[in-house]
Amino acid sequence: KPDVTGIDGVTTTVSGFNPFFGTSAAAPHIAGIAALLKQASPEMTPAQVKTALTSTATDIETAGEDSRSGAGLVNAEAALDWIRPDVTVDKASLTMTGYEGRFGATAQRLVLTNTVKERGGQMKWSVGADVPWLHFNRKDGRANASDEVIVWADTNGVTAPGASGNLTFTLEHCVQDEIVVPVQLNLTPEGSSITVNATV
Repeated sequence: KPDVTGIDGVTTTVSGFNPFFGTSAAAPHIAGIAALLKQASPEMTPAQVKTALTSTATDIETAGEDSRSGAGLVNAEAALDWIRPDVTVDKASLTMTGYEGRFGATAQRLVLTNTVKERGGQMKWSVGADVPWLHFNRKDGRANASDEVIVWADTNGVTAPGASGNLTFTLEHCVQDEIVVPVQLNLTPEGSSITVNATV
């Protein structure tokens, strides 16, 4: 039996093949959709590509998987949506301590996790801040399962009681377009603390 069914009966500009029917028309459509999945996430395995195609196929013929159409008609948009990483941040808040007028506060780590990593999608991210005192060790990254960023504050030039800003992760090919992390920097002459609340 087939695993999935491809589209045929399509319009072409080739003489004698308009419309274009049969396996010779259907198979290239399936191969093209598989290539789109690999383009979106190059590290996908053949098994993950097959699962994405069969899990998102549009059911035709007899309800459910059958011997004539397999899982159904391949659906490019649904397959690409299915592998999109669903990204979370591991902590809702971070606390850092330092001193007013001196460089640095205790560095902390933010971990981004793809909660559907088994589907083979790859999260691609970049990070930026809207305040000059908030810093990080990496500006971007790409990973299938998880990735991390080290965050710290430069308290030099920031006066008590402190300041606020936002750390923004911009995501590509993910369920979320971005994750905004509001940052509050609280300072006293003796020390400082930062509280980061993540909103996903």
